[in-house]
Amino acid sequence: MASSVLITTHHRTALAAACERGFWMPVPISTDQAFELSHLIVLTPGLTAIEEVGVISDLEPWIEPDGIERWLPFLSQRRHLRHPIPLGSGRLLQGWLPRSYDEQRLLDLDALLAADSLADLLKVMMRGAERRDTRVQVPAA
Repeated sequence: MASSVLITTHHRTALAAACERGFWMPVPISTDQAFELSHLIVLTPGLTAIEEVGVISDLEPWIEPDGIERWLPFLSQRRHLRHPIPLGSGRLLQGWLPRSYDEQRLLDLDALLAADSLADLLKVMMRGAERRDTRVQVPAA
């Protein structure tokens, strides 16, 4: 079964606070994506490497007043990565990273953990997209 990580951005203590209270904010992802989601990464301003993840223990559907179905991730704990994953550099990374807490990106967890950097993983993904289709699109949530 595939495992995905949800990447978003917030202040530096947001992941710790969410793990203490036991849940993150509802996120607008599809049902299929929700069933694959296993971890949460919160990027903070000035961060140069991914050092920890929040473990998602469960998700529940959440209907907002606007009628959009979102999913509420329940967090069981924070885990520090054995080897931090550098963000890397480049225009692709700047255009891809979430800029606010209500933006998310999804990536395959195993691919992220095996990557030399997040930027390198995105380059590999882009090359794969070029082979499949001449219209290159930046991966998005």
